[in-house]
Amino acid sequence: MLRKTFKIDWHGNVGRINTGIQQPACRADGKLVFAGDIALARGVGKAIDNTSPDAILSNVSNQLFDSSDYFIFNLECCITDRGNTWEPNKRSPMVGKPRYLEIFPSEYRGYIANLSNNHLLDLGIVGASDTVEALENRDIEYFGVKQFNKNKISTVYVKDTSIAFVAFSPAAHPIPEDNAPINVYTGKTDQFERDVKKACMEHDLTIVNLHQGIEYSPFIMRSARLLARKAIDLGAHCVICHHAHVIQGIEMYERRMIFHGIGNFLIDVNFNKHPLARYSLVPYIFIQDKKIQHIEIQAFKIQNDLSIDLLTSVELETVKRMIEIRSRFVSSTMGCLMNDVIAGVYRLKDRSRAAVKMFRRKGVKLTFAYYFNRLFRSRH
Repeated sequence: MLRKTFKIDWHGNVGRINTGIQQPACRADGKLVFAGDIALARGVGKAIDNTSPDAILSNVSNQLFDSSDYFIFNLECCITDRGNTWEPNKRSPMVGKPRYLEIFPSEYRGYIANLSNNHLLDLGIVGASDTVEALENRDIEYFGVKQFNKNKISTVYVKDTSIAFVAFSPAAHPIPEDNAPINVYTGKTDQFERDVKKACMEHDLTIVNLHQGIEYSPFIMRSARLLARKAIDLGAHCVICHHAHVIQGIEMYERRMIFHGIGNFLIDVNFNKHPLARYSLVPYIFIQDKKIQHIEIQAFKIQNDLSIDLLTSVELETVKRMIEIRSRFVSSTMGCLMNDVIAGVYRLKDRSRAAVKMFRRKGVKLTFAYYFNRLFRSRH
């Protein structure tokens, strides 16, 4: 295992990741932009209804779309007008309307949505199918959804470079039927290994998205950390993770970058309770001669009116320190050990809190059956 430290050279509000590897000075062939969780539901939907879709991203559209070839994001909701919840523990589904996709400027054509997350199936097979249809109607490419037992992998080209996007969601709760026409992969089977290896063999670059971790925890679960590293071991050129709703550490592993948590990009969260959940990290991946030339990062924030904006100088310093401190926890053996212990405590508290809430609503019998079935499915 090769694990190495790195530093970030900041110029204004953009940081370039310096890995110590000599990079060519020529102009890149293309640029990929990765955003975290985007949930076009609840308060975000109301904000769109009360203003206009154009207002949500108007302050940052230049940073996101100018000179970029593709904008890849995690769609943290289903897009549908029908369907029903099927999970006993799902109290408030994340559901948006098809017209909410109009927040994305129509003149830009490089949108790609990751669907491998724990909200695609909030309204079951019907809601997930409607989500796919809504994206197709808007000419938005997608990946990370299991359709008739085959994981949808998205392939794009930047000049002569073929790039594959592969996604899994350990945080998701798949529909238990084996022959469900639409589902999500959890990444806990050998399908993860097969898909990543196949993508790496058939394409110049493979970028893996993982939806995993503990919500609102700055620390990374050991299983999540190891799964991200496994993707690199299998040949992935970069791993980008989301689901924690806060920025987590960045790691250079085997000379390739892992973003363990890039945070929320656009979502309705109680920012009084979770103030750091308003910040997100957006990696810019520059491609040159069928390789990743270099990676830059920029931080954004969710305003109180749920529009997206750049950080103030004071906020940027806070985020810089946050990234530096959290990255230390995955840059050494002792740091990883401390991270694993603290993340385990967070995980225990998170699971216990969820179980108690379900017990109060549903009773002990249904609560036990629900968590037993989830444990059984996670091992198969």
